[in-house]
Amino acid sequence: MATIRGLTPGARSHAIVGVVVSLCAVIGPGCGRVGYDPAVGTPPDTRLATQDGSVDPVDGAADANPNGDDGARPHDGPTSDAIATASDTSPDVSPPSTITLPYLQDFEAPTDSWSGKFIGSEGIAVRDVARQYGGVASLKCSKGNQSGLRYLEISLPKALTTGEIYSRVFMYVPSSWAVQQWLVPMEMKGTVSHDNKFSFDLGSKGYGSNLSDVSQRIDEALTFPHDRWVCVELALKLSPNKGWSRLYVDGNLVDENIDVNTLLSTTDPGIQRFRVGLIPAPSQKSAEIWFDDWAIATSRIGCL
Repeated sequence: MATIRGLTPGARSHAIVGVVVSLCAVIGPGCGRVGYDPAVGTPPDTRLATQDGSVDPVDGAADANPNGDDGARPHDGPTSDAIATASDTSPDVSPPSTITLPYLQDFEAPTDSWSGKFIGSEGIAVRDVARQYGGVASLKCSKGNQSGLRYLEISLPKALTTGEIYSRVFMYVPSSWAVQQWLVPMEMKGTVSHDNKFSFDLGSKGYGSNLSDVSQRIDEALTFPHDRWVCVELALKLSPNKGWSRLYVDGNLVDENIDVNTLLSTTDPGIQRFRVGLIPAPSQKSAEIWFDDWAIATSRIGCL
């Protein structure tokens, strides 16, 4: 390395800065800015180089903006798309929607780091620090009186067709609103079919489970607890004829369906997608639910 002789430490520092400025005049945009990488293409790169490691659309370097999304498609992932510009035509770089098991989402990190994607444009889904089961934040899903839905969906790389699968979440349903007809806050589904599912359903009276939209088992004698966190777990044993479905609330088995087809469809068999949020009947007025500590596994999870 070259040295600058005959200068005091302070003078050396000023001289080094002068050299860097001169070099930057030659090299061009991006030089000398800590945390940025040099532009190779046009327009010049101005994105932080050490934020989330995704591919920078300008020069291909490990680079992206802080929210993990370049704004090209504002409705396909759990991102704020805050810097979308007219010249931004690159692919979305939000986190992937596929997961590996066992899986836990505690909603502590910023929304842009969550796996999965938000679906539905009429409702609202946000990370909320005002209410949480554990830690400092939870997922809040809400809607007004207009028709609409909003939920977070995550997927396995491919559908499960054997074994057991469990999905557990803590949810907080306030008593300030009522279910008009039915509302689904939690479900597991196949690959593409709308009806290929197992869900937890809230009714205008009672609650229960729904297997493939052919066996909705809402018990009107049951009252779902309000104004506190409730542990809800869905469980399936996958089989074409000897399967079972179970619904647990606060660790207690409240519904069971045995010796049934839990692959659900011959063209779209098994379970691949998992959802929490607001999936209401068209008649549903305003609603809001909080979710926390969402876990998915191949064995019983429980409420601890």
